[in-house]
Parts: sequence; structure tokens; C-alpha cells
Amino acid sequence: MSNLDTRSGLAAKQTWCEDCDNVHPASRKREPYYWLCMRFPRLEGHGFVSRKYWTDQEPYMRCNGINGGRCATFKPIPERATKTERDDK
Repeated sequence: MSNLDTRSGLAAKQTWCEDCDNVHPASRKREPYYWLCMRFPRLEGHGFVSRKYWTDQEPYMRCNGINGGRCATFKPIPERATKTERDDK
């Protein structure tokens, strides 16, 4: 069963990046603002915030600019990994 609403192409329910397996593991160790989505590689030469920052830094786009609450690329973290992460806290 798909997580997508066939009419809109968006997720059928709310999605949270903290529950998504597409968040880059190293970025997940930082504050959520810095989390990177591995489904969206950085676009070379198209970052208009800073000429150096976008092209010299992060390999993926940040999650907060992608997920609007119904992310079409959402992939749930496997249940076993979720339990392990909660036990570590």
C-alpha cells in the first residue's frame, strides 16, 4: 500500500522528518534545522543564498525546505531502528 494520495501526489497523512529514513545519519546528530534529506541531492550552481556556501558545503538539501508536512518521498524508519534510537535517549 502506497503512502501517496493518488490525486495530489502528496503523502496521504502527515509526515515528520524525525520518523523518516531518508534523513542523513550524520546530520541527524545536529539540531533538526541542519538535517539533510538524502532523496534531494544539492543542485550545483543553483544556490542563491551565498555563492560559496551552497556549492562548497552540504551534499543534500535541508529537510526543512522539502517537507511541508505531507512529503511524497517519506520513508518510515524501520521499527527495529526506531526502538533502538528511543532506548538510547
